[in-house]
Amino acid sequence: MESLANSSIEYEDLVLHQKMFDAQMTILKEHYGERIEDVRQYFTKIEDDGETYYCARVRPISFEKLATVYNPPMQYNLPQYSEYILHCLEETLMIIDLWIRRQKEMAESFEQEVFDDSMYYQNNLNKELLELYIKCKKEIPTRRYKHNEVSLSINKGFRKNHKRVRIPNFDNWLFRAAIPQYIEQCYPAIKSVEDAEIVLSHLRRAGRPNDVEFLNEVIYGTYRLLHDFDNNKVKVPLNECKIINCYVRFIGLVDKDNEVIDELNIAARIREIEKHNKQEQMVLNKARRLNINTLDLIDSFLLNQPLFLDLRQE
Repeated sequence: MESLANSSIEYEDLVLHQKMFDAQMTILKEHYGERIEDVRQYFTKIEDDGETYYCARVRPISFEKLATVYNPPMQYNLPQYSEYILHCLEETLMIIDLWIRRQKEMAESFEQEVFDDSMYYQNNLNKELLELYIKCKKEIPTRRYKHNEVSLSINKGFRKNHKRVRIPNFDNWLFRAAIPQYIEQCYPAIKSVEDAEIVLSHLRRAGRPNDVEFLNEVIYGTYRLLHDFDNNKVKVPLNECKIINCYVRFIGLVDKDNEVIDELNIAARIREIEKHNKQEQMVLNKARRLNINTLDLIDSFLLNQPLFLDLRQE
């Protein structure tokens, strides 16, 4: 059992006429969410004899191939799609795979830049200061007319060399004002708790990208895709869940050793999403995922730390 993501396979050009491209973007938006429309940027626009086409390098995916991720191949009955609909659905699955691959590549590129070994100390201090900033802004109460003296211990090797410093903290000014203001000076890109939370969420994403980050979104979107074109009266057919199971494995969202994900598990996930009406929250444009605004914020955060850099050099 091998995923398409890990197998040796050639890419091919997916060329769509303007009308078919627009139709595909509508299908993607309706079934997987608005954010998936960002996949447009991975297509090249081509003009030929007055006609407009869109082209992208994709990995070929067909319903016939999906079952091959199992050994022996999984048995399922393909719904009675027309040849045209079948071809359209296969192209949709290729585009979803393209979008996910690009998201993972972007995350890997970000991690290589931010989590460079030579930046280990700075990255860890960045996280600690941002966590402190958020805590001070969100959790520290105002205690008016209270002295709230703070005691800091400075450890210097042997216990006899330890020192304790007492700092006045009238009205909790140290945590409510002094520390947040200092951190904002160190990181000019951080102007609010929301900014700090966005940057922190990406600094915490060490290691390889999480392959299952999009799993529920892809499961539910593909279920809606197959179900809408099949017009099956059964709410969550296990046959469709088998196809989805093959697809998420084929594109590498579930590795070959993760046997917990099967058609019954997929059916349960779909019912859970339907039960709690989560489809609006499960689209691919979660606020903390990489997007243009977030990338601008990250770039500003990384490139504008003059006070912090001066502090490190002392």
